[in-house]
Amino acid sequence: METEEQLAEALCLVNEEDQNVEQGRSAESCAINCNSCGQNIPCHPSGQCCSTVNDNVDDPVLCCLCNRNQSIQAERRESKIQQEKQAKKMKDKSVQRFKPALAGDTVMVPIPLVDRGRAEFANAKAIITETMDGGTYKLGTKHGLLKQVYSRNQFTVCAEKFMSLEEVVKDREVSLREVAIADSMGHGQGISKCSCTQSCRNRRCKCFKNEVLCNSRCKCSNSCSNKSDNANFDNC
Repeated sequence: METEEQLAEALCLVNEEDQNVEQGRSAESCAINCNSCGQNIPCHPSGQCCSTVNDNVDDPVLCCLCNRNQSIQAERRESKIQQEKQAKKMKDKSVQRFKPALAGDTVMVPIPLVDRGRAEFANAKAIITETMDGGTYKLGTKHGLLKQVYSRNQFTVCAEKFMSLEEVVKDREVSLREVAIADSMGHGQGISKCSCTQSCRNRRCKCFKNEVLCNSRCKCSNSCSNKSDNANFDNC
């Protein structure tokens, strides 16, 4: 070094390096504990020191994982509150739309397509035997009590009374499909069909066994003799 200016610049560089080393050591030794899991959170060299964060007791200090879990739990609580509000709103609309029914009222219960034949009744006739808590009803038919309970929007109340409580068989529980089969004019749910390769004149044929004629759904051969109206089911 030839001049005093070069010496001063060198001293400044040495001082800056010493300051950076001291800051790094203080950051490594200075840390704060997470208020939830107790994990150590080291201070960042360019960030706020943990000693100043500890003074603010109103804001809890959380690590990244605990902060994320806390945000998830808050979102879940808010979602639950909104779902409860929506459910209450839908229930209030249903109460306004469907007036409450009374015990002894005749009702019509829709029968799903899978539980009835194509040419069968679309509704089952029933009567309200009991009004239960929560806005549900116990229904009964001439064939027995229905196994499940129904809400008000699952049936239609008739203006006239076609049944009485004395006609209900109360010592037996049946499903809606069983009621549909009992009220059916045919064989209830489904259509019998066969796939015979012979004349369909024995009990191997599903249609002949059920004492019905073969129909267009059957895959039997052209020699089928169970398609005429004069088919005799008693001979075989």
